Amino acid sequence: MSYIDESVHPELHLFVEDKEANTLLRDIIASHNEGSVLLPRLSFSNVGPANVVKVMGELGSNHKLPYKSIGVLDGEMEESPGCIILPGKDAPERVIFNQLRIANWENLPERFGIGAGQLFTIFEDAMFHPDHHEWTSIIGNRTRMSSNRVWEIMAKEWCTICLSDADRDRIIQQIKDRLS
Repeated sequence: MSYIDESVHPELHLFVEDKEANTLLRDIIASHNEGSVLLPRLSFSNVGPANVVKVMGELGSNHKLPYKSIGVLDGEMEESPGCIILPGKDAPERVIFNQLRIANWENLPERFGIGAGQLFTIFEDAMFHPDHHEWTSIIGNRTRMSSNRVWEIMAKEWCTICLSDADRDRIIQQIKDRLS
C-alpha cells in the first residue's frame, strides 16, 4: 500500500526503549543487504523502559494489538516473549563504545573531522563518566555536535566495523519471521 498511495503503511511495528536503540536498530537493518527493502515496511516507536518493551512484545506475540509488532530489548536484557535482543550483553552505548575502543576507534577521526589524539582523549574522558547515557552529550559538547549526531556516527561506524554477520542476520531473520 505504501508504494501505491505514498502514505506510510508499516507491516511491522518495532518497539524500542529509546532514541539510541531506535537509531542503532535502523543502522543494523540498513547495513544488511535486504535493509533497503525491509526499512520501508517497518515502523519504529520509542516506548520507554524495558518493562514497557516487554509488555508490548508480549501483546504483539499474543495478537492483542491491531497490527504485527515485536519488542526490541537492549543487550543486557533476558529474552522475553515477542521480543528480540540487540547485540552485546550490555547497554547499547557501552557495547558500541567498548567495541569501537577495541577496534582503536578505526575511522572515527575522519567521521568527526578531528585529529585522532584529541578525539580519542575526548572519547576516553566521556567513558569515565558513570552514566553511559551522558557519553554522547559529553562528546557533543567538546566536538560542537549534537548528542544525536555523535550517536548516529558511533552507531553507523559500529555497524560497519564491529557488528558480526551472525548478529545482523539473526535480527534480520527475526524481523522477517514476524513479517511472515
